[in-house]
Amino acid sequence: MAWQNAALAMAGIIGAGVAVVHGILVQRYMARPFEELALANRKVAGSTRRLVPLLLHFSTIVWFLGGLALVVIALASIGSGVMNDYSGSLALQTIGVRVRRPVSAVIVAVPAFALILWLHAPDDTATRFQDVLLLVSYWIPAFVAIVVIDWLLRIRGRASINPAEEPTDRRDAVAALIVFVLAYAAAIPFMNTSLFEGPVAKAWHGADVAYFVNLLVAALLYGGYRVVRGRSTASVG
Repeated sequence: MAWQNAALAMAGIIGAGVAVVHGILVQRYMARPFEELALANRKVAGSTRRLVPLLLHFSTIVWFLGGLALVVIALASIGSGVMNDYSGSLALQTIGVRVRRPVSAVIVAVPAFALILWLHAPDDTATRFQDVLLLVSYWIPAFVAIVVIDWLLRIRGRASINPAEEPTDRRDAVAALIVFVLAYAAAIPFMNTSLFEGPVAKAWHGADVAYFVNLLVAALLYGGYRVVRGRSTASVG
């Protein structure tokens, strides 16, 4: 748990505890004397006698719920982190890395924790988080290009397909992964973030065309590979 979450949880616990003490004091020194006074004075209506103690405790209830909400938010961040680590471990297994799931969770959690520590900077957390999102988002065009090309080749001549039943040749999977990495590498000179500025983007006065380069390189490499492999398979057959 990061120190911000720990401080948030501690603030919630303290706030809820103070709210309980506040409620006890309100009940003892305000609500109970009013009830005794209302019982002694027959002119006080029964609805008023029931409503005033609730109003006196309203601040206590809000105070307690606020503290409880802080604790829930802090604990929810832990659960969210655990789910993200677990999802990352599943993603690691989907690319064919044969490791046990607990081991893959540890492998993913260690760099994730290091990244979290780096993000929690005292002065520019928002900027660093934005830079990480930008650097991560640069892989999306290549991913889309590979998936679309593969999908078009699979569905050709068929009305529909079931992805769960579709086989994937190991050579195609390896080629897709290599193309994915090469397309990202080709886009690096065109990137422009506050964390990193590629030489081409710098020469172009900050113009960022990395997404288009990523998409184009992936489409050309993977599309070319599938065309060549399709022709070689047809010639052999």
